[in-house]
Amino acid sequence: MAANIDDSAALANWIALAQNGDRSAFEFLIENTQSKLFKFCFVLSANRAQADDLLQETYLRALVKIHKLREPNQFMAWLFRIAKNVYLDQWRSRKLQGQAMNKIADLADSSRDEEATHTVAVRQALSQFDPKDRYLLSLIDLAGFTYAEAADIFGESEAAVKSRVFRLRKSFLKKLTGE
Repeated sequence: MAANIDDSAALANWIALAQNGDRSAFEFLIENTQSKLFKFCFVLSANRAQADDLLQETYLRALVKIHKLREPNQFMAWLFRIAKNVYLDQWRSRKLQGQAMNKIADLADSSRDEEATHTVAVRQALSQFDPKDRYLLSLIDLAGFTYAEAADIFGESEAAVKSRVFRLRKSFLKKLTGE
């Protein structure tokens, strides 16, 4: 398809079509957001299978609730909020944090090369944060959201988000370096 999801007019059109029940329009939205959203889900879950489940559940909820989306230019933020809420629901019910730590320990034991060890260290450092803090860092540093967009998602001022991200990054570096 020739349309670009980064074009706000085209995005609004695709969303309107999806809101009216056009399955191919919703499929187009999935195809054009899946990669970015999967990366975010993987960071949250630290496990490919759980990230796949999280991604699938996010799109299922989005499909059911797409008619409630009023601002098409906020589509990605809306999807990320759904993913965050799905993750938090799963985390509470299945205690994903403990499972993630076990997976990280398994990866660390089997990992030999430097890049994999670094990846494990980053995931392990991130896993020590509260899910909401991990979510904020992931939005800003991995998904490329602006402070203003993150502030909107969290319902906080931009200044509060900047300050929180500064403190979280500082804490992350301490956890990563073991200080």
